[in-house]
Amino acid sequence: MAAAPTLDRNTVYWIEDPAGVHLPLIAGDVEYRADARELCFYDTQRPHALPARFVSGDERRGLTFEGPERKMVLRRLDRASFDRVFRPAIPDAPRFTSDDELQAFYRDLIRQM
Repeated sequence: MAAAPTLDRNTVYWIEDPAGVHLPLIAGDVEYRADARELCFYDTQRPHALPARFVSGDERRGLTFEGPERKMVLRRLDRASFDRVFRPAIPDAPRFTSDDELQAFYRDLIRQM
């Protein structure tokens, strides 16, 4: 079994379902609880604690988790990914000038929850 990743709780990630069954999510305050096999995070609307086992990966390529109902890939959210994956569904979102600005915006939004 792969060693559990250490996630930066100040980093905003996005979670993709490679099968395309579940919509991608913007995730903040992310924590992987290896002992409980849970991926915990807040999206822009509510908290989540999903059963998941870390499979493989790294921050650069993406971290893969498997749950009983789906596989999830966790990646750091950047402007290019945001514009490609989320902007079509959130057309009135601000136009970000940098990855840092995007990260700060969603980190602040999620912390207000």
